[in-house]
Amino acid sequence: MNNREGAITVYQKLLKFNPASVEAHRNLSNIYLMEQRYPEALAEQRDVVRLKPQDASEHNNLGNLFYRIHDLDNAINEYQEALRLDPNNVGTQRNLNAMLQMKASGIR
Repeated sequence: MNNREGAITVYQKLLKFNPASVEAHRNLSNIYLMEQRYPEALAEQRDVVRLKPQDASEHNNLGNLFYRIHDLDNAINEYQEALRLDPNNVGTQRNLNAMLQMKASGIR
């Protein structure tokens, strides 16, 4: 078992005892992302957003994951929500602009 697999096991066990652990969901999402296991990363990041709906950076992270799986509409929605929560976030604005340009050019 490699370190990432071991960490996944530990976080999954932790979540059985504390399903509201934002850190465990976030860390699992990041590990899955490193492993290019995008559906699992997306599921964990959705849990983070569900637990911290007012956190703009978590919506931005979810938007980034939607982008990774080529779901531009949901990426745009998450970037827009992040900007609603934090209108001055330049990085999120850049992400949103990039998605809007991709969508306008027909990229899906």
